Order: sequence, then C-alpha cells, then structure tokens
Amino acid sequence: GEIYGEFETTKAAEQASRAKSAFLAATSHEVRTPLNAVLGLAEALRREPLTPRQRDFNDGILESGQMLLRLLNAVLDMSKIEAGQAEPSLDDFDLAETLRSIVSIWTPRARESGIDLRLEIAGLDSGRKRSDRGRIEQILINLISNAVKFTPGGAAIVVRALSIENGARFEVIDGGPGVPEADRERIFRPFEQTEEGRSAGGAGLGLSICSGNARLLGGAIGCDADDLGRSRFWFTCPLAPAATAPDAGPAAEHAEDLRPNLRILAAEVNAANRRVLQALLEPSGLDLTFVENGALALEALRDGRFDLILMDANMPVMDGIEAVRRIRAEGLCHGAPIHMLTANVFADDVASYVAAGADGVLTKPIQLDKLFRVIAAVPP
Repeated sequence: GEIYGEFETTKAAEQASRAKSAFLAATSHEVRTPLNAVLGLAEALRREPLTPRQRDFNDGILESGQMLLRLLNAVLDMSKIEAGQAEPSLDDFDLAETLRSIVSIWTPRARESGIDLRLEIAGLDSGRKRSDRGRIEQILINLISNAVKFTPGGAAIVVRALSIENGARFEVIDGGPGVPEADRERIFRPFEQTEEGRSAGGAGLGLSICSGNARLLGGAIGCDADDLGRSRFWFTCPLAPAATAPDAGPAAEHAEDLRPNLRILAAEVNAANRRVLQALLEPSGLDLTFVENGALALEALRDGRFDLILMDANMPVMDGIEAVRRIRAEGLCHGAPIHMLTANVFADDVASYVAAGADGVLTKPIQLDKLFRVIAAVPP
C-alpha cells in the first residue's frame, strides 16, 4: 500500500509537471502580446521630449519590462530543461549592473515589509561577462522573492556576489527561519515544500526551476547557514570573458535615420501591436500599410509592391505560415524580404516559418534595434 501510494503521488506530480509545461507553452503568446504593447509604447515614449523625471519613470518601465521578458523566456524553457533539450542563451552583459537592477526593483517591496535589502558586490570582478543573463536573473529573483516572503519586518536580506575561479558565487542571506538540514536537498525537487513553504503558498516549483537553471549553466545550487547562523541560499555559475566589445548601438539608432518612403506591409491582427509599430516607425516617414490577416496581405501584394513584409503568425482567415507559403508560390513579394513578427518563438515554430519561406524571424515584444537592422538592410 505504501509503495502504491508513493507511485500514485509521483504519477500525479509528473502529470502536474506536464500540465504546467503545456500551460506555459499555450499562454506564451497571450503573455507576449500585452508585453509587446508595454515595451513598444514605452520605447516610443522614450523618443518623445520628456522631463528628466518622466524619462526616469519611463526607463524604469522599460528596464522592468525587459527583465520580465527575459524571465518569461527562461520559464518557458523549463519544459526543455526537464526533457534535457534546453540550451543556454549566451550574451555579453555587465553582471554588476544586472545585480544592481534586480535589487533596485525589489527594494520598494522589501521596504514595504520593513526589510532592509542590501547588495554586496565588493568581491566581484568588474567588467562585462558572458553567460545566460535571463537564467541568472531568474534564479536570483526567485531566491530574493522567497527571502522577502520568509523574512520578518525589521530584519535584513543581503544579496552577495563574489568572483570564484572561472565564475561567480551568488548568495541570498535572509532573516527567516531557515531550512532544516533534512529538507535542504528535497526542496529543490518539483512540488516539494517545507511546512513553512506550504503555509506561505506557492506550488513548490520556484526552487526546482532555479535548480534546473543552475544545472543548465554548469553550476550548482544549495542552501545552508552562514557563519552567523543566518539562512543562506547560494548558487555558482561559470562565467566566460565577454566575446564582443560593448555594442555602440544598432545600425540605425533613430527611426529618422532609416530610408524614408520605404514601403512596408505589416500583417498584424492585434490593434495594440499595430499601434506599437506605427508609434515606433512613423517618425521615419516610412510608408506603412497594415492588414489584419494573411488573406488581406495576399490581396495587398497583388495590388501593389512593397519593400519589406512583416508577417504575424496567429491570424484568423489565413495564418502567417500559409500566407508566406502562398506569397512564395505565387511570386508576390517581387524580391521584398519577408520577416515573421510573432510571439510564437519556440524552436519548432521558427523551423516552420523558415520552411514556409520566411527570410527571418523577429520576436515580440519587438526588439527595436533588431527591427531597425532589418529595415536598414532592405535592398534599395
């Protein structure tokens, strides 16, 4: 009976894990669509004349939104981690600046709870490093979130980072009750929680996601008590030297630097996304034509010529993949490059776009530098 009970529990946990992965995949598009509007309109607002205070607020929206996007990407990859199919997404970034940004975002929340949140990075080598910034952020945000949840008012949380051989060690030291030694390995498994964790709410997935990310990065994760007996969660992460010099900016930093009168056809079902594209590209004098589905895109291409085609994937009447296939079959693009502009960016989605005949894929939320590069590269 006991073995059967354990089997049933494991089976239920596996089913819940599969359901979670399916849910994440299914909601990716819905989460990205409003996030595209938030980031796109904030990016457009950044190009307006603002007071220093307004610019500071707007930069905060952009910074937090971009972090949310990286977290979303990391969470959506969790099912791949579980299946052993995930790959780190490496880029060059300033680690100290990333840590300061994370802590600054959590400071108001900690302050509301009467908690002093501090960052200690004196032992961290300066300069840009190469790793998966999204996964490092996700681990730290999970650990800080837990620390804030379990630390009583009047206590402190210390986020510490120091360089170790070929990498860095990160610690989140809190004023909570700590994790009993017998539970310190178990809590990193999916759906496993301590009694305190259960009473605080949550599904018991946060630390398992942290553990998966740490393994994927080639590091380790654990919890113990520091020299003063305080609860400490830590993880290590290999870091490589930055592969490139700091980016001086996109090929076309401003919309007005782009070639005016360039004719762009954008098939986009969502009104907010059409507004974002218009706000970002209108200052350049580009000739924008919007249609709401693939069938209307075909009609527009039969009636006139365009220099660039931007194609959404999920649309009624005719979706983007079918539209690209038909455009190629009927020779309607007349040399204009076709780029998917979509929130559906799983590897098999991208493969299907390329197979249909797309020249490239731009992800939502729109990364303005990449969109500008695509537009700047359109042949005259």
